[in-house]
Amino acid sequence: MGYDVNRVLDLAASNAKSNWEWGTHAQALLELRDPDISVFSKSAFPGGKIPNARTAATDYARPKIRTSGNTLTQAGAYSEAATRQVNELLNKVARYSNGAISHRYDSTMLWSDFIFMVPPTLAYQAVATNDPSLLREAIRQITLYRDALQDKSTGLWSHIIGSRRDAGTWSTGNGWVLGGIARVLATLNHWPTSSTWTAEARSLIQYAKEIIDGAIQVGPDSKSGLFRNYITQSNSFPEAAGTAMIAASIYRFAVLAPGTFATSRYLQEADALRAAVVKAVNSDGRLSPVANPYQYLQTTPHTDVSPEAQDFAVFLYAAYRDYLCSTQ
Repeated sequence: MGYDVNRVLDLAASNAKSNWEWGTHAQALLELRDPDISVFSKSAFPGGKIPNARTAATDYARPKIRTSGNTLTQAGAYSEAATRQVNELLNKVARYSNGAISHRYDSTMLWSDFIFMVPPTLAYQAVATNDPSLLREAIRQITLYRDALQDKSTGLWSHIIGSRRDAGTWSTGNGWVLGGIARVLATLNHWPTSSTWTAEARSLIQYAKEIIDGAIQVGPDSKSGLFRNYITQSNSFPEAAGTAMIAASIYRFAVLAPGTFATSRYLQEADALRAAVVKAVNSDGRLSPVANPYQYLQTTPHTDVSPEAQDFAVFLYAAYRDYLCSTQ
């Protein structure tokens, strides 16, 4: 692959301090260490149920979980910590005018980040409770967010709308979206109850294709090979985290939807982006240049470790490895 994934992973773990970083790191651990029971595995749901297994991800997450209150962690956003009662969440949350669940509980706004955090949780809960309606709701929420956030001229998604706004096509945000769609599609494909939902699968594939095509059409920075922090802004700095997640997603979709994505056009693009990310990993395992995850409007690269960026590089490593295994 070209970098020491354990160094990359360790920096993510040692610097994570917020709930979305803990959740992202747990997912990265699962995909890297226990790929056979992640949703991307064909054996993800033995007997149509979620596996009962202790993993590196569960060991990491367990100390972060609380069992009192309405959420599983201290959280400022619905999408950063799953509630103990998903149906209660769906009934009580704030919603945007089109019915999309608000990313925040204290104000109404939609963030592209939401797609990585809530729809995959709803989809997994669908399997856990044998409730296909939750999977349909996961797909519906992706559709509603697309309707609100997509820049129709490029297919890329804006970052935030609502009581706060960031209309730019943030590289990291589009990476969050693709990563979330991939996990929902994988759940749909690998759960026997939904494996024949061809129309829903087709919609998810189309949504992903719109983003990937839009990014390819704009293209990366010519010198670094990385997508810019705001993909369509020529004066925005090259950014490795969003690039890593977009590349990882192309490899995931090449396995999940080979008829669309297992082509030279997409795989050559993923390979070029992966090579650029490899060059962006320092000898100590730190990925840079990356966006500031705590001050996303910052117009210069983050000067410290970004835990989410580190995990994006882990997602790329795992996705590329799994893609290669699928071709054997």
